[in-house]
Amino acid sequence: MTVSDGAGRRGVFRAETSIPGVAPERLGLSDVVVTCGTPRVGEQSVRIEPNPAARVEAGSLTAYVEIYHLKLDDRGQSRFEMAYTVKSAEKDERIWVRRLFAPRHVPPPISATREETQSGSLRRQFVTVPVEELPSGRYWLEIRVEDLNRDEEVISRALFVRPFG
Repeated sequence: MTVSDGAGRRGVFRAETSIPGVAPERLGLSDVVVTCGTPRVGEQSVRIEPNPAARVEAGSLTAYVEIYHLKLDDRGQSRFEMAYTVKSAEKDERIWVRRLFAPRHVPPPISATREETQSGSLRRQFVTVPVEELPSGRYWLEIRVEDLNRDEEVISRALFVRPFG
């Protein structure tokens, strides 16, 4: 690695490193990407607009994930179960006695589960969650995928905000 500054000074650092071998293909799940609105789907591509602020003001939240290395059966089919859950990320900072005798209202979690069969080991998935009933605050969207051909599970989640007003 070399480093230089604007005055023409340079430094060099050298070190040995090793790169581990290829790990066996395990079920994987990408980061959950909160998107702006509905994605544009073409014949050969999908174009998403990430929502870096993760502010969801409309009636529904749309997120995108990719599922990697689903195990194929003898017919080349993968089977998986996908579940999403939205729950409050707000922390109650009050002293424990107040939390015990005057619990804060927390909206109930929103969740859904579905089972899918498809050809191939890669799945690109959009998830749309109705959030119009959620009050203002911070929430977690958690996505859980279970590979039904090998009984393996992965979870990924993203934080999003329902703004005031």
